[in-house]
Amino acid sequence: MSTPFGPRAGALEAGTRNEISGGLFLNAVIQGHHVTVQLPPTVTPALDGLPRPSSTFTGREDEVGELLAVLDPESSPAGRRVTTVTGLPGIGKTELVLQIARRALDTPGWFDGGVLFADLAGYDPDRRSTPDQILTNWLTALGIASEHLAGDREHRSHLLRSVLAAYADNGRRVLMMVDNAADKDQVEPLLPSDGRTAVLVTSRDVLHLRGGSPPCLLGTLDTYASVELLRQGIQRQDRAPDTRIEDDPEHAAEIATLCSGLPLALTICAALLADLPYKPAAAVAAALRDEHTRLDRLRFSGSDRPVRAAFDLSSRRLEHAWARMFRLLPLNPGPVISTESAAHLADLDQPGAEALLEDLSRAHLVEYVPGHWGRWRMHDLIRIYARELGDAHARDDNQSEALKRLLDHYTVKAQAAECHVAGIPDGMPEAWSHFDGLDQALKWLDLERASLVAAAVAAPGLRHPEVATELAEALGEYLRLRRCFRPWAQVARSALAVHQATDCPQGEASALLDLGSALNGLREFGEAAEALQRAADTFRDLGELHEEGIALEEISVAFRETGRLREAADACAAALERHEQLGDAARIGRGLTALGDVQQRLGEYDEAVATHELALIYCRKAGDRIGEVGALNGLGCALQEAGRADEAATVLADADRMQRKLEPGHGNARILTNLGVALTAIRHYEKGEAALLDAVGAGRAEGDPQGEGIALSTLGAVIGATGRIEQALEHLVKAEELCAEEGDPRRQGIAAGNLGVFLAEAGEQEAAIDTLNRAIALCREAGDVRAEAKLLTNLVFLLNGLGRTTEVVTWVLPRMQELSTQLGIDGLVGPDTTGAVRPEPKRQARREPKGRKGRKR
Repeated sequence: MSTPFGPRAGALEAGTRNEISGGLFLNAVIQGHHVTVQLPPTVTPALDGLPRPSSTFTGREDEVGELLAVLDPESSPAGRRVTTVTGLPGIGKTELVLQIARRALDTPGWFDGGVLFADLAGYDPDRRSTPDQILTNWLTALGIASEHLAGDREHRSHLLRSVLAAYADNGRRVLMMVDNAADKDQVEPLLPSDGRTAVLVTSRDVLHLRGGSPPCLLGTLDTYASVELLRQGIQRQDRAPDTRIEDDPEHAAEIATLCSGLPLALTICAALLADLPYKPAAAVAAALRDEHTRLDRLRFSGSDRPVRAAFDLSSRRLEHAWARMFRLLPLNPGPVISTESAAHLADLDQPGAEALLEDLSRAHLVEYVPGHWGRWRMHDLIRIYARELGDAHARDDNQSEALKRLLDHYTVKAQAAECHVAGIPDGMPEAWSHFDGLDQALKWLDLERASLVAAAVAAPGLRHPEVATELAEALGEYLRLRRCFRPWAQVARSALAVHQATDCPQGEASALLDLGSALNGLREFGEAAEALQRAADTFRDLGELHEEGIALEEISVAFRETGRLREAADACAAALERHEQLGDAARIGRGLTALGDVQQRLGEYDEAVATHELALIYCRKAGDRIGEVGALNGLGCALQEAGRADEAATVLADADRMQRKLEPGHGNARILTNLGVALTAIRHYEKGEAALLDAVGAGRAEGDPQGEGIALSTLGAVIGATGRIEQALEHLVKAEELCAEEGDPRRQGIAAGNLGVFLAEAGEQEAAIDTLNRAIALCREAGDVRAEAKLLTNLVFLLNGLGRTTEVVTWVLPRMQELSTQLGIDGLVGPDTTGAVRPEPKRQARREPKGRKGRKR
């Protein structure tokens, strides 16, 4: 893809300075320039994930006042924004915090930035969330795609803190809710450092957290509040007011006593009464008296009776089918189960399974996922209890067969979906019976992704290692398509362990190929190249030319992205040799596309055009539509670089149309960026800018921050060339941030290069020089010799304009001559020629600086 570096020499002359007046900057980049920053949107993904507070809530007036005072930005002391609500299981910690969160969010001016919610499941070893998982989820909710995040936990913690501080700086404080934390190690990496972002934590233990206020120790409800909770809980909108609690205060008080004022136990008792409107409170009280022996994890004041009694009573009243379903549900490895999957688990038809799940939901033993009817989850305490019951009835329930049915369902349906994703539905007859087409297959995969990945990872420990390998094979193309590289790596590692344990070289090589491809997507190129080389060597020894060729293609990606371009070209050529031996038209087409990309990076533009044209022929011959889109995109970029912008615009428009037909809403960011550059080059400025704006939106919608960053960088350069310097700088600052977060030094260097050029255009020469030097270092790190040379050319003009010729002579020109030799160019590399043809700029009136030393980033 061609990305402009900015204007030529005339645009780099020293000029006036402008004034900064605020904005959202997550890192220091620019100095002394007025920027109008468009803040990120409200954190709607996080808001959607906040559980709904219950309509039955009472007895917590003191705690409500205390916590609201902590959250109030006017009354709470700065730096004491972290509060832990602690108490025993079932005490109502989560419900209290949900009630507080909702009231705080509804208060204008308190948390205009939204809410981040995470259930750490700290006391369930099978579901416990790590700080890494939550950091990834939260950064995703804040607009950063988690599957592309580079760096370790410390890096992501620092990034989260920077984002939250920026929100607070701009009057957009965020409320964080961390539920079910087991220890401070789970929480500390998630905490902000700005002293203004508020955090509510729930835990069964007292946690001494950094920057924390004294913990709020939640006690049991008194008898009055407990009885009131029972009264509220049995009311039904579709019935007349239920007066059983008022009519029998003695037994209502006894229920409250036997439940020890625990809201969870009281809620279950209320559900029992509500579900059986003619059952008296006396009958519930009598049953509770006899149930006092289990559920060790819910012990209170030395006695475990109240909650265990309520749980046992709730489950024992279930008839066999309901009780069996309840006991089987924890077998699902994922956090959520669909009605369809539950039907396979229990060996029922879907209507029968749905009826059981609805009844369990009414008894508060399962709950449906808000906004996704037909998908169910269990509270962690209920899940633990259900698992205990399941273990006790494992033989009666035939758990081993139930688990096998569920895993078989996931495997068979994932394999059917794979046929649609790979474009070969005829390869599996069941594919058409499971899904009508690609859209339906992708929708199912999107919904079940978490469960499928969890099943693949857990399968070996569940004594079903074959499921790990089968799901790894079925999910690879889908996870690549959705750019879910981190889950893909997890699945591949699980399959790799199975194949290594069973001494299966073919399977081991396949898993290494998947792992290397996923690591390429995560930009962990060193480890990727190692895994891929092992895969290629094994495939070669086994005589598997097809797989060896694919591994070599992936090796070329790792080499290309680390600047080892000649080695990348050699790997592509070797891959093509394997594909040609087999006569595999589809793989030949994709291999040629990869080679064309390398040739373009080498500056061999005419050769790249010819290679991409040949790739297009092979992809069309094979009916490989996804490959055809890739070949069209590559051809358009090569034509643009070769100076044939008219042809490039036509080809890229075809690629965009075809991609939209293949999968609306996915995969268009890169194509649209290239199309915008080509349209601008042929002086279709409005269409070009519109395409680039669409590319930015597509990258954001697709969860592709790298694609968004590339589009923003290009858009900034095009807008800047029309004289809208302030708007250009805004886009370019954000573009560099996105590319930096993705750990992509080449793209970051290109974005920084564009930024440096337009800082100079804005009259901020010192900041421009610093930024260009940073860009040059990044491109050198990435091994992009051609980009580095062009940036050095821009730096020469800027240094000469400031009279700093000594620097030009002592190091810039010698380095340019060295790069010219590497590139095989006779003479020095000329100024930037990669960008679109620029219209005559509409210059803004330059303002003199008002005492600012420089732009900060």
